[in-house]
Amino acid sequence: MNQTDQPGLRKRLQLEARRISSQHEKLNFFTSALADSLLHQSPQQAIEVFQRFEDALTAHLDLEEQMFFPALQGLRPDMDADLLQLIREHERFREALQRLARSIEASDLEQSRSDFETLCGELARHEAREEEIMKTGSAAAPSAT
Repeated sequence: MNQTDQPGLRKRLQLEARRISSQHEKLNFFTSALADSLLHQSPQQAIEVFQRFEDALTAHLDLEEQMFFPALQGLRPDMDADLLQLIREHERFREALQRLARSIEASDLEQSRSDFETLCGELARHEAREEEIMKTGSAAAPSAT
């Protein structure tokens, strides 16, 4: 059976791609809320907003790694290098979240804003690549050789 003969896997991939895109939009809401919090709220309030942001981002990364990436890898093994790069970026995001948590908990809002801006830029580039990979991945799979 070649990769194009896997309708169940293709359907799963399409479902997960829609879920991922929807989560990217929700993450934008949490990102805006945290940016506002770091500018206008107390350190304690920023911690609370950060925790919601961290929970949402971590759940999103886990979903991609546990559901979307394996489905895409099954359908498009030619994309293994791209998926590995995305997973490595996820690891860096988790590390960045830890740094951001430390700066917020230390009430160092200037450092928190800097850490957050860096993370947001990296996330935006990452999400754009993921969206492109989702489009590519849902295109016709290469035939098995």
